Amino acid sequence: MLSIDLLYYKDCPHYEEAAQALRGGLKEENVLAEVHMVSVSPGEDAETWGLIGSPTILINGEDLEPEVAFSCRFSSVQLSFQSLLFTS
Repeated sequence: MLSIDLLYYKDCPHYEEAAQALRGGLKEENVLAEVHMVSVSPGEDAETWGLIGSPTILINGEDLEPEVAFSCRFSSVQLSFQSLLFTS
């Protein structure tokens, strides 16, 4: 079973939509996964998690889009997750 962490800043306007898209994709593709919503505080907490943008999706501890720089990552995360599902 996959372990998925959705990391986000609580003021991120896209994390709820990202979570919905993530859960919808998992259900649609019949993928079993534990999804953990992780609210990360800027600063030390973000550094500990390696959060460089919100939202960030980690699958089994690996960033889905490691090359994406600090920014809002919603559209990038959404496209990468779709690609992952269809190539698995």
